[in-house]
Parts: sequence; C-alpha cells; structure tokens
Amino acid sequence: MKAFLRRQLRAAVTLEAALVLPVFLYVFVNLLTLFEALYVQTAVEAALHRAGRELGQLAFDVSFGEDILSQAGTETFTDGSAGTVLTAAYGGARAKAYLEEAKVNLRCVRGGAGGISFYRSALSSGDGVIDLVASYEVQPLLRLMSFTAFPAEARYYGHAWTGYRVPGTSEEQAKEEETVFVTDKGSVYHRDSGCTYLRPSVRNVGASDVTGLRSANGAIYYRCESCGGASAATYYVTDYGNRYHTDANCKKIFHNVLSVPLSEAVAQGKPPCSKCGY
Repeated sequence: MKAFLRRQLRAAVTLEAALVLPVFLYVFVNLLTLFEALYVQTAVEAALHRAGRELGQLAFDVSFGEDILSQAGTETFTDGSAGTVLTAAYGGARAKAYLEEAKVNLRCVRGGAGGISFYRSALSSGDGVIDLVASYEVQPLLRLMSFTAFPAEARYYGHAWTGYRVPGTSEEQAKEEETVFVTDKGSVYHRDSGCTYLRPSVRNVGASDVTGLRSANGAIYYRCESCGGASAATYYVTDYGNRYHTDANCKKIFHNVLSVPLSEAVAQGKPPCSKCGY
C-alpha cells in the first residue's frame, strides 16, 4: 500500500512539473525578450540623438560655407556634394554606425541592423527641422511558445544649428529691432542700461537733514512705504528719488531690470525715459 502511494505521489509530481514547466519557460523567455527590447529601444534612441546632433552641426557648417566632407567622410558620399550629405538617409546611416560602434546586440530585432528602417525620416531645409524616425519589429528570442513580432519605433526631433526667427517677423525687423530696458513696475523704457533712474546712486543723510533736503530735480523726500515705518538716525536717499529709506537695499531703490524689444515696450504703452529716452 505504501509503495503504491509513493508511486502515485511521484506520478502526481511528474504531472505537475510537466504542466508548470512549460508555463514557467514561456513567461521567462518572453520577459527576457521584453527586457532585451527595452535595451535595444534605449540604444536606438541614443544613436538617433547622436546622429541628429551631428546633422544639426553639419547644417551649421553648410550655412556658413564650411567644407564638411572631411567630417562626414567620403566613403559613402563620393560626389563631393554637401547637399547629398545632409539627408535623412545619411542620418539613418550615422545612427546605424553608432549602434555598430556601441556593439549593440540586435538579436531581438527582425532582420538585425538591416531590419531598422528610416523611411519616415525627414530633413526640412526651410525651417531647419531634423526628424529622424527608426522603425523596426521586435521578435521573440525563441519562436517556440512566444508572442508574435510587434512593431517598435524610436524618434529624434530637433532643429539644425542655424538660428531661429520668430514666426511673423522679417529678418530685417529682427536685425534692426532696438533693445530697450524696463523694470517690472516701471512706467517708462530706457535706452541706457546705466541710467541713474535704473541704477541710482545711494547716499546716507542724517535724520535731522532729511526734512529740508531736496533731490536733484527739486522734489521733496517722503517716507518710503516699504521700509520707512521705523525712525532711524540715518536715512538713505537717491539723487533723483522722492523717498527716504531706512534700508539701503530696499526693493523700492533697486529694480529688476529687463531688456525687451522697443516694439514690445511701446505696445505696453511705456513712453521713453525723460533722461535717456532721447
């Protein structure tokens, strides 16, 4: 009886192993493939990023008339044309070269390196946009008991290093636009960043002298609303201000100066400064 039970137990264990082992192998192989696919995805995106930055730099060289064939290499592009180098196909070739340089294992990619397509990539010479798209299919490491191949994609979207002009403005406006200086709470714009209204000189005076003191333009000094609440033996004033301060670093003395285009300052209704606005 005991021998019979032992045989029955061994048979049950063997049956359970026969049922569970294939499921375990199925999960393990597919997880391994997914981890491999994530690694490849990261490597392809890094290669696209390097290729995109290289194209952006080459576009800068072309814009300024530099010879780029020595950088790009002539073993693939032998016609001596810089325009031929700056193509989406060249970007794809450089991305594949970077993958090969990094020795990325592409065994989970159907067709290996040849299975990565860049047909959706594009370079726009008009707005300088570089759009590199790598399309491929991920296949299981073991075809037995695995999922079917599925499509994957990596992308780099950037801009050539040729400058950028705000839409709606002409190049002449961008070149001729004057820069002026304003403060966050000021009501005028300044042409001189060193204007004393922007960067006033601060001097200290005694409490007994501040009452009869006048500024350079004849204004009377009043107590500052921000820091002048308490009495002090010494106050701080500016030559062209109309407030006396107990704090030499009072926010009413020093302003946050911003540089903006003249058209923006005018659109905000700011008139020119009476001292440096010409």
